Amino acid sequence: MKLLVVDDNKYVVEGIKRQLDWEELGIDCVYGCYSVPQAVEILKEHVIDFLITDIEMPGQDGFELLKWLREREMEVDTVLLTSYADFSYARAAVSFQCFEYLLKPVETAVIREVMEKLVERRNQRERDRRLMEYGNHCLLRRDGEETEGEKETEKQIKLSSICLMLLCPLCPQCIFR
Repeated sequence: MKLLVVDDNKYVVEGIKRQLDWEELGIDCVYGCYSVPQAVEILKEHVIDFLITDIEMPGQDGFELLKWLREREMEVDTVLLTSYADFSYARAAVSFQCFEYLLKPVETAVIREVMEKLVERRNQRERDRRLMEYGNHCLLRRDGEETEGEKETEKQIKLSSICLMLLCPLCPQCIFR
C-alpha cells in the first residue's frame, strides 16, 4: 500500500514520513510533496491508497485536491491535516467523505491509530472484493472446467477469505461446502 503526504511545510511532510514505521503498518511506500500540482503528478504516476493532506496551501488547497480525486473516482482514503479548527472545513471534509480531520500539531500516536484503522478498512474491502469475485465466479461457472489461473485464484481465496454465507447452495463445487 502507498501513502501520499501533502503539505506546503516541508518539515510537516518529512516529520510524518519519518515518525512511524510505515512498513509495520503495511504501507510499503510513502511519498511526500509540497503542493497540489505536485500531488496530482504523483497521483497520475502511482496508485495511491492513502492521502494525508493539509487544507490551506499556496495556490490550490487540499479541498481542490480532494475534488480532483473524486472527479476521477480514485479510491484514495483521505485524512485532512490542518492548523484551523474551522467548522466550514470540517463540514467540507464530511462532504468529501474524509476518514479523519486532524488538527496540527498532531501526536504520533494519533496518526498511527488513524492509519491502523485505514489499513484495516482497506484490507477488509479487498477481502470483500475477492470474496464477491469468487462468488460471482461460482455462479457463472457452467462446465465445471477450470483453467490453471482459476485454480490458483481459488486456492488463494480459500487461504485468505472466510465464507460469510457458510454454505453456498448454488455451486456444487463451492470451496465453502
